Amino acid sequence: MKRIPITRPGSSGAQFATTGFGSVWVGVGNNASVVRVDARSDKVLATISFHDQMEPCGGVAATSRAIWVSECLDGNHVGRIDPRTNTATTVMDTGGRVIWMAGDHDTVWFVTGGDPDYSPNAPGYLVHVGDDGTYLHRYTLGDGFTSGSVVIAFGSLWVSSSHKPLILRIPLPAR
Repeated sequence: MKRIPITRPGSSGAQFATTGFGSVWVGVGNNASVVRVDARSDKVLATISFHDQMEPCGGVAATSRAIWVSECLDGNHVGRIDPRTNTATTVMDTGGRVIWMAGDHDTVWFVTGGDPDYSPNAPGYLVHVGDDGTYLHRYTLGDGFTSGSVVIAFGSLWVSSSHKPLILRIPLPAR
């Protein structure tokens, strides 16, 4: 086991992570950034700041041209990072809480809805966004569908909610 320091000690440190572009990307709440770690050398390559626009400690997803991250549970934002320049390029207000996201080649998927603890009966939506930040589609999931896990596997998008006794399976077109 190797320990790789990426932030200062304290709460809201290293959170969710993903892989892409030969690196591991970790959202860090206590410095409002995403840290890029080289998977071969274990060295921090970049610390990407969102300049107080959002606190990126939610889900992280890789697409073919970007890294996407969601805000901590008390925020409504998702952000896009250009891995070629290691800069935050886009911050979008989703209109609801986002916990996890999944990248699908050149798009990203996430559920936005109410806070699972304080507004679990708010309407939920499955959102599909292009790699350039364009909203492609917003599907209504109904009241009480709060943000949960979103994963792409076995040719489908799988979506869970912490307040529903089910999981959604949405077949994706073959690529």
